[in-house]
Amino acid sequence: MPGEQEKPHLDQGEGVQSEIFGQPRFVGDLGRIDPAALLEKFQNVLAKRLGIPRFWHVTRDITTRATLTMDRRLSLLAIMSVNASASPPAATHTEDAIGAVFGTWMIAGGLVDAWAHVHVTTELESFATPYHAVLYSGFFCAALWTFVLAYRRRGNDPYWWWRRFPAGYRLGALGAVGFLSGGVADAIWHQFFGVEADLEAILSPTHFMLNVSAMLIVTSPMRSWWAEGVGVSRARTVTGSLATALGTSAAGFFLVYASAFASNFGLLAPVQPWNRRDPTSQLTAIHGLTCYLVTTAIVVIPLLLIYRRRPVPGAGTLIVALVALFTLVMYEFPGTPTVGVLLAVVGAAVAELVLHAWGRSRPDASPTPLPVVGAVFAALLWGAQFAGLHLADGVRWPVELWSGTIVLTALTAAVLGGLAQRPSVRRVGAPDAVIAAPAPVGPAGVKTGGRTEEGVTGTGRR
Repeated sequence: MPGEQEKPHLDQGEGVQSEIFGQPRFVGDLGRIDPAALLEKFQNVLAKRLGIPRFWHVTRDITTRATLTMDRRLSLLAIMSVNASASPPAATHTEDAIGAVFGTWMIAGGLVDAWAHVHVTTELESFATPYHAVLYSGFFCAALWTFVLAYRRRGNDPYWWWRRFPAGYRLGALGAVGFLSGGVADAIWHQFFGVEADLEAILSPTHFMLNVSAMLIVTSPMRSWWAEGVGVSRARTVTGSLATALGTSAAGFFLVYASAFASNFGLLAPVQPWNRRDPTSQLTAIHGLTCYLVTTAIVVIPLLLIYRRRPVPGAGTLIVALVALFTLVMYEFPGTPTVGVLLAVVGAAVAELVLHAWGRSRPDASPTPLPVVGAVFAALLWGAQFAGLHLADGVRWPVELWSGTIVLTALTAAVLGGLAQRPSVRRVGAPDAVIAAPAPVGPAGVKTGGRTEEGVTGTGRR
């Protein structure tokens, strides 16, 4: 209307007018104060009531630039928040394979260093040794590769070094930090307490820290494989199984003094002289039985976790071979235990063939129950090893001891399988109707027994 003062334009579109203390205020489209419009109104009031000249031509550019700068920052923060909320892409099979290669290098370095702590302790006068060079070069490659995977997926996220790791690799990054810290602590430990040997090297606190961190690093491809769900390729399955075996061999180093494959205290218990009236002979037999139970848990638990997901032929044989190889190399391949290990690996392969045939022969195509997997694997594994020990040197335990050891390890593995077995799901309102446990899937993601690896249809459980 004529005589009505024209409202100033807003840079961010038409404003919304409201009354505050009798003066209008202009709010932008985004619900925030437009500084340019507010300053223009303020100058109009000063010029009209107090006669102060306008200085809009000086401050317009300043306020406009401030507004644009704020808009850019808000836009950048919005982009960053979107990128941070989106899950980073999963690791490819090639990336997992490279990680498994570096993990193998790292475990090989640990094996060389473990051998040195047993046989060449007089040469280990400082932290800088060729054996540590092999170990830590493998670590640096594995750790660097872990962070490279996150950097490739960084986007605009400034916290890519924590939030942009592919599935399964964040724990590996924590392991890299822990291993580096453990290496520094180990160097300080050597300076103050000297170089450990034999059992002291196994139980050293800094070595515990290094070993746990190494397990987190080398098992990253395994967690990546598990995170992929159904339908993964056979090549990725091989990579994941290798990473599982590498992590198990690192765990076996913790308990190498209780290994049933070899012993640093001399011959294995079953081939040592037996006298039921000799307390020393009794204690030796008790220690030997304990070794069989501990080693059973070490090799059977990762196998059950794999079979809980899907049967992978050869995974158990690979686990047994790597765990036994770690022990044999430390003690330079003693004759009788080496023959026992060779037959044990054959027994593990036969057990997996039996389980594979059993699974294919089931009429409903359902997976083999995990208690059966554990019991069959343990019984054939140790039965074959006892046969190898008998061929090499003769088993001196009475039949009650060696046969009872096989039965006890099989029962222990069956109990572990029962704990790992997926529970049955009972329908609500139908107390007598029980749904079978979700079945694993084959390498190509084929359903077995009407269920998928993800769990009961519609539940999304894994």
